[in-house]
Amino acid sequence: MRNLSFGIFTAILAGALCQPVQAIPLKGKFVNPVVNQDPERGSFATADMEALLAVQAVKTPINLPSTAYEYSEEIRKARFMVERSAKTNFADSYAVKSLQSAIDNHALALQFWRDCINARTDFMCDEKLPSVAEVLARYPKPRKIETIAPISVVEALRRYPKPWVATRVRATLREVVEYVPASEHKKVLELLWQKAAQDTKQAAIALGRP
Repeated sequence: MRNLSFGIFTAILAGALCQPVQAIPLKGKFVNPVVNQDPERGSFATADMEALLAVQAVKTPINLPSTAYEYSEEIRKARFMVERSAKTNFADSYAVKSLQSAIDNHALALQFWRDCINARTDFMCDEKLPSVAEVLARYPKPRKIETIAPISVVEALRRYPKPWVATRVRATLREVVEYVPASEHKKVLELLWQKAAQDTKQAAIALGRP
């Protein structure tokens, strides 16, 4: 009887040791969503999705009846959501960077709007303003573009296909300053908003919400 009990115990122990090792689930939101659950929010990728929705909610003032204050409030709220998403442990880094870029473009558009849209003269929208300097750095006018004769917008766009802003220069005895004429102000905003929209779309694709 004693030998029988020992044999049964040995068989049970051997069976337990021979059980196949359980595979550890791969970590990744598309393989095992549970591991990417935000413990503070209680749902998968909640912070990223809320940030995306907040950025998508930012409306461009020229296309919609919005004031500069309303636009700034939407940017402020969206920036807060994006920064919160960036601090979570399971944030999608590519999506967050795209959303941050979108907000930066909206913020630059807002500052340029405030600096230049209601300026009394073209000269007030010059490179001495930080917003204008940043715009000129992003969309510089090609060198020697004035050599196109006769001046033709179609020819200029064909020869220089990259986005650029047609600026002018004010020269005085003390300084030479590049400025953005009123005819280009709307184009600047459209370029910035277009880039913001592209960044937002890339973030949506990264989060599976194209």
